[in-house]
Amino acid sequence: MSNLRKNDICDKLIRPAMEKAGWSSMDQIYRAYPLRPGRVMVCGNEARRDSSTELRADFVLFYKANIPLAVVQASQHMAGEGLLPAIDCARLLDAPFCFAGNGDGLVLRDATRADAAPERQLTLDEFPSPAELWDRYCAARGWSPQVCQVAASDYAPGKTLRYYQLKAINRTVEAIANGQNRALLVMAAGTGKTCTAFQIIWRLWKSDSRKRILFLADSNTLINQAMVNDFRPFKSAMIKLSFDAKGVERADAPGERKWGDRKTAKEVDKSYEIYLASCRIVTGTGEKHNDIYKQFRPDFFDLIVVDECHHGSAAEDSVWREILDYFASATQIGFSSTAVDSDYFGAPIYSYSFRQGIKDGYLAPYKIIRVDLERDTLTGHTMANLTDPYGLLIENYASSVLLHKPVPEQRDLAAAARITEYLQATDRYAKTIVFCENTDHAARMRQALTQANADLCATEPGYVVQIAGDNADGKHELENFINPEKTFPVIITSSKLTSTGIDAATCKLIVIDRNIPSMAQFEQIIGWGSRLHEDLGKSWFTIIDFRRATELFADKDLDGGPVQVYEPKAGEPMEPSAALIDPLDLPDQTPPGDTPEAPAGQWCAENLRGDIRSKLLKRFDSLAQFLQTWQQAERKTTLLQELQAYGIPLNALAAQVVAADTGLQNLDPFDLLLHVAYDQPTLTRRERAARVKKRKPFSSYGPMARKVLQALLDKYADEGITTIESSEVFRIQPFTNLGSPVELVRSFGGRPQYQAALQTLVREIYRAG
Repeated sequence: MSNLRKNDICDKLIRPAMEKAGWSSMDQIYRAYPLRPGRVMVCGNEARRDSSTELRADFVLFYKANIPLAVVQASQHMAGEGLLPAIDCARLLDAPFCFAGNGDGLVLRDATRADAAPERQLTLDEFPSPAELWDRYCAARGWSPQVCQVAASDYAPGKTLRYYQLKAINRTVEAIANGQNRALLVMAAGTGKTCTAFQIIWRLWKSDSRKRILFLADSNTLINQAMVNDFRPFKSAMIKLSFDAKGVERADAPGERKWGDRKTAKEVDKSYEIYLASCRIVTGTGEKHNDIYKQFRPDFFDLIVVDECHHGSAAEDSVWREILDYFASATQIGFSSTAVDSDYFGAPIYSYSFRQGIKDGYLAPYKIIRVDLERDTLTGHTMANLTDPYGLLIENYASSVLLHKPVPEQRDLAAAARITEYLQATDRYAKTIVFCENTDHAARMRQALTQANADLCATEPGYVVQIAGDNADGKHELENFINPEKTFPVIITSSKLTSTGIDAATCKLIVIDRNIPSMAQFEQIIGWGSRLHEDLGKSWFTIIDFRRATELFADKDLDGGPVQVYEPKAGEPMEPSAALIDPLDLPDQTPPGDTPEAPAGQWCAENLRGDIRSKLLKRFDSLAQFLQTWQQAERKTTLLQELQAYGIPLNALAAQVVAADTGLQNLDPFDLLLHVAYDQPTLTRRERAARVKKRKPFSSYGPMARKVLQALLDKYADEGITTIESSEVFRIQPFTNLGSPVELVRSFGGRPQYQAALQTLVREIYRAG
């Protein structure tokens, strides 16, 4: 079938065979199914998707919505040629069956091992039905009819789920249906744990496997977010445990409630099926007579789902452990954003790391700016003359001492100045959270940041706010901060949010100015910035680290490493130049350990140039092929866009080349690529334009056409090839002085003649010799 295109094989031969076998194109056959969108590459202040890491399956076959059974890959050659790609996709989805076909026949790989041979040949007419594959899968798992019924339970309709969420949901539901009573899921912050938890609860609830369910989270804000977003389909069956008159709170209840309005909660209404609660509500903030959970019988709930269980909820001496032990007969599922060594929950059913999220393109990469205030940047002070707020000298001033002694006001002002300097160099309205040591420190930082940003705070006092706790004012400001439609507050300072995973998709800057006691808390802090929001300009986030926490907890196996580490000295700018930016290449994010003294900018530049050189040599077999491709490209702009999508960031590359040699400014992208990949001599755009003028190629054109071509050549020398190839070029100076776009085109005899003249000009620009 090599005479047919792959798309034709898929749509004209394989799809009809699947439909004939009983697969529905409406809700079972998914064409070009997206698995990975492609990781985000960052160079300087530019970001793009790496198309080479995007992954789609030709077909994914679902028994029911979100219950994948098979992956089908097509090929123009041998029938089994697409089997390995199909296996890779199937592993991501936990799909037990793989098919590869070329339109003449199929190769089936059956991971259930129902057949003696794992692979066998099929004709298109032998394509198995949905029921056949489902029955084979259930039989291989040894499931009873009751287990099969729960495993096939419907998902709640709504947002499209990612492959790892499907995997986590399906594995958990199947395990619980099969009798497992403790389950742990490890999913990095920002990967949709709440959405995953909702679908697990929904499917178990709708299948009548579990009927009374308690969802526990670390904070009231998380519960509120869940109620109005992911959990909203539960409608009237859902309630939040609260301190109001009924001990419960509806999702649509008006107004805000404050902690401590009542000394004790009223009798809880037990007529609901889905209960949501924060730790402070359920335990009464440590006052035994306020333990709301004891108003329920120990066997009232048959499912408890604990969000962020790494916060100690399963530790034997924790308050939350009391709740889990009290409802010991219930099935209990723990979610964590960090690896948990938990004898209580057992080994994770599924794990999805921050590193994998970045590689897949579902999480934002990050940069690190480490600032040593104690050593370099304390506004002219030295460690020998630092004073506390009362003017007394502080001895042995060092990072370790900072964890136990009051932080001097001078240090707060220095930190605020550095934060403000970064925001002024990038975006004054980038959502920023400053993690402080304690409440007093957070208050001082708010004041210092207000002083540093006096120009904005004079008209908008909400530019910088402190969030001191889970009270009504704090919740209101936090909700405004995470709302993409709210501009203010821009900066929040807090010591209370380090253990809370909030959906703050627009947070672009995280400032660490406190002791981080554990990897779990460090991961939680990173999670504030890890969510992508590309439509609002959030493609990566930055960490300003005043405590070297990013160095202490560096773990490339966890997160793959930052796209850049920058350590400005006193007097150096907070925002590095583009020449110091390293592209996101997860295996190689830090300088080699044996060259710690090498300038970061030099190493990053060499890394970027080497990466681009290898990509060009892979894309083009030889210099001759590159030159031929360039000359044959009808529009150079289109070819440049294709190279950008291939992973060649031209602007960042140009900045690095100029930083290494200022004589290489104003290079045409053509010369830039020749220089980097093939070590060829270069010409500037102005030099190329001068060569064209010497050859006088426009003599055959009329006076007005010659003026237009001369102006185009000058515009090329100033701005480059993309400008003169643009269809809008005649709407800018100096062309508007020569005439209207219609008049200028007519001077050549019409649009075809103008396009031909432009092609001649472009050929002359890139003509050798």
